[in-house]
Amino acid sequence: MSTTHKGLVATLREIEVSDWLVNLSSPIGGWKIFHTATFDPGSFDRPCKAARSPWVALDRYRSFMQECDRRKVTWVVGIEPNPDHHRLNPGFHCHSMWAMTDEVWRTSSFKRWADQWGNNRVEPVKVADHVQRYVAKYCLKEGALWDVQINDRNIWLQQQLSIGGASRRDNDQEKTAVENSPV
Repeated sequence: MSTTHKGLVATLREIEVSDWLVNLSSPIGGWKIFHTATFDPGSFDRPCKAARSPWVALDRYRSFMQECDRRKVTWVVGIEPNPDHHRLNPGFHCHSMWAMTDEVWRTSSFKRWADQWGNNRVEPVKVADHVQRYVAKYCLKEGALWDVQINDRNIWLQQQLSIGGASRRDNDQEKTAVENSPV
């Protein structure tokens, strides 16, 4: 397989995941926030808060997103190794997008992460396609760890319909109809 072919396949997969991300958030108006979050590696006067494994980074991110201010936010996150050219900053960081119908206060979210874990940026999405492809890239990297949390009924229903799934209620109604039918 040539490098050109590998690059084309990677680009096509990135576009496919990016399109999925577009469709995921479209029922509530698209992705609103782009969040990049790091973990403080510490120094002689600050304790180390670095996430030494991608699972630790993901667990901390999930906990942060389940706090009261962000509990209703639908989000997708990709976990990436830190650029650590001189072994000064081992660990992982997060790239995420948020979608929501209610307002999320960026300033309080920024301060909360900064106080608890380290540096971060909480920015409005300016060019949705760029942000979606950027996050998709981290979801597709070899050995990547990523997660999605759907916290909106409209998105959940749209995803169930798009994969041909039926809700549990629909299945229960169908089962009851079969049980009550004359034999």
